[in-house]
Amino acid sequence: MRPDKEVIIANAGYVNATQQTVDTVPVQTWIANYSFPQYRLTQEQLNAYNMHGWVLLPKVIPESVLDVLLEEAEQACSEQVHRRAVCQIEQLRWQLDHFRDFLLHGPLGGIVAQVTGAQGVRVNTEALFGLRHAKKDPEFFSYYYHTDTPGDHPGVFHGFPTGTKAAAVWFPLHAVNHTTQGGGIKVIDGYPMDNCKWRKCGGLVKPTKMNAPMNYSCDGCRLYHWQWRDCDKFFCKSWAGKASTLSFEKGDIVIWHSDMPHASQSVLDPSFKRHAFTVRFVDSEATMCDVSRTCGMWLPCCKDAVLKNGVKIHHHCWPQVYPTALKHEVNAHFASYPKPLMAPDGYQSTLWNVPKLAECDQA
Repeated sequence: MRPDKEVIIANAGYVNATQQTVDTVPVQTWIANYSFPQYRLTQEQLNAYNMHGWVLLPKVIPESVLDVLLEEAEQACSEQVHRRAVCQIEQLRWQLDHFRDFLLHGPLGGIVAQVTGAQGVRVNTEALFGLRHAKKDPEFFSYYYHTDTPGDHPGVFHGFPTGTKAAAVWFPLHAVNHTTQGGGIKVIDGYPMDNCKWRKCGGLVKPTKMNAPMNYSCDGCRLYHWQWRDCDKFFCKSWAGKASTLSFEKGDIVIWHSDMPHASQSVLDPSFKRHAFTVRFVDSEATMCDVSRTCGMWLPCCKDAVLKNGVKIHHHCWPQVYPTALKHEVNAHFASYPKPLMAPDGYQSTLWNVPKLAECDQA
């Protein structure tokens, strides 16, 4: 229900992990035993991903699965969407039963393996996002072009070395018409065409100075930058090159390169709420080079995590989902001790004392 009076609470996008943990006993759902059809990408779809850095895949997720995910998402996001006009909940696998079982046993890992060439795939992190119409969008990072790696870190996602096989999956839990409803997702056409790596070309999404000159090291990247006319202090909403705003039929997903700049479209229809799920996947053999990025900052992190750099993420805090979920990692999600989100006092300061590896600074 919309508030009687428009109230938008200023926020930088995050919600403290200790304030979003659902205090329930984990229960396995029917999704854990659902026979998901194997989704094989065509050569044309693989070519599109390699050419543009993203590809929209139709009818990947059965409607019956989406229905229960949406019901769970609406309940979890209800208060945030009502008060803030946006919702962000990280690490759903420790909090919501249907999302956990879908993530561990669903088809997404196999699709990521096809576009990245990874022999195995693990979950880096995942999040639920909800949006509603507002007279003025809140200052929420999702509305601005951003990548899933901090602007001052040249690696992959939060704390993995450059070259790590990785990709992100995003999908709404219902159909989305970006023309009539809004709430679509915006991606950049042609990136990373011509092997032109976004960060290597100097195109940071978060500029250090608003008037700083663009510093490209290759001509092919010149289209991949924002337009200064539509920026706030840190981020920009407009793109100088060609961008696509995607609509979705129910069950469609988009998968994009780990460096892909993307942004949420504003919700246009006052009666429409958009709920979407996103997951960042990495190679099962990946190693962390900066655990303070992987588990620190605003990200809630499994507090069973091994806080050490240079080790493979063979651990239930980054569960394997392809070629199969591992029984002992699945069982860890049903342990009797409290759900292991980042929580204890002093945890952040402990993380910052873990020195990052030099390979984290390699572009």
